[in-house]
Amino acid sequence: MPSDQGLKILIAEDNQAMVALLFKFLQKQGHTLLPANDGQTALELFENEYPDLVLTDIHMPLINGLELIRQMRRLRSDTWVPIIILSAYTEEEDIVNGLEAGADDYMTKPINLKILKAKIQSLQHFINLQKINRQTTLSLSEAHQALEREQLLAKSLIDKILDRGEINGSSLQYWLCPSAQFSGDLIAATRTVGTKLYLMLADATGHGLAAALPTLLIARTFYAMSDKGYALPSILIEMNQIAKKYLTTGYFVATALYAIDFDHQTIEYWNGGLPTDLLLDDEGEIMHTLPSSNLAIGILNDDEFNAKTQLLHWDKPCELFGFTDGLTEAENSQGQFFGEERLLSILQSQSPGLRLDAVKNAVESHIQGGREQDDISLFSIRLSVSRKH
Repeated sequence: MPSDQGLKILIAEDNQAMVALLFKFLQKQGHTLLPANDGQTALELFENEYPDLVLTDIHMPLINGLELIRQMRRLRSDTWVPIIILSAYTEEEDIVNGLEAGADDYMTKPINLKILKAKIQSLQHFINLQKINRQTTLSLSEAHQALEREQLLAKSLIDKILDRGEINGSSLQYWLCPSAQFSGDLIAATRTVGTKLYLMLADATGHGLAAALPTLLIARTFYAMSDKGYALPSILIEMNQIAKKYLTTGYFVATALYAIDFDHQTIEYWNGGLPTDLLLDDEGEIMHTLPSSNLAIGILNDDEFNAKTQLLHWDKPCELFGFTDGLTEAENSQGQFFGEERLLSILQSQSPGLRLDAVKNAVESHIQGGREQDDISLFSIRLSVSRKH
């Protein structure tokens, strides 16, 4: 917007000779003028016409200039509209009262038109900058709203793609707490032929949509191959190949994969880059740990990637807990991590079935008022003992 563009100026003045003088002078400067011969009319024009600048007398019918200024300031509290008083009152008290009412400047009559012109030109640059800023803010707001609509659509599509329903089984509990609208963490589950439950916990690098897309990529592979009965090593090799093919350097997905056989009471697992999982009995004792012995998905080439799984057996009722590092690294307002020791203490002090909710409540209490967090994920699955055993 050019700095010499004319302004819309409201003139609140009941002296018609003064109005005529100002009109003739200001129109030559390229300004648009809004005349009002009383305070009430001036207030209505101010509210409806959005002037850039106000020139007002103090002594006027219906509403005097000081009250007019106060009401105008209340009407446009979000925008600065310069107000210059043009008055025959020359006492110091009159000037102070005008400025205290909210005026930006005070000129005494008879008006020196050269000085008035200089004052308006000085204000004009700031008025035009304010218009540019207001338009920029509006454009940014509209762009932000459009982006939010697109993100909601993308999130809806991702949620529908990933929602398979099996995750809501009675023996499986979980908590997902994304740091943004999109989560780079994922918990996926599907039942295969027989009594096996395939379960995946994933944590992609980054935050938001950039982290959600890689997890979506490997989740589709996980579901497609699990449904066809592929073994965990085959699924892992395919997911790594997909990640290497489509993810750029520096992006990877820490992943843990499980095949839980409820009939034979075994857990086949592979952990690449996630914290150590825990298998606790009903008394809270650690029966097994499932540490990471591999790098995350998407780092190694095929000839370097190790898809060998581990196998363990449970012989009494227990719970398997898996989580991402966003849980233990959750910070409070003092920058203190939630930590593995605190997590283990809570898990061991709670009764089976109540442990996940206890951890969730403790983490939420810990991070209240803290810094922006990473995505947080936690699952537990109740493992019972078959009568055959």
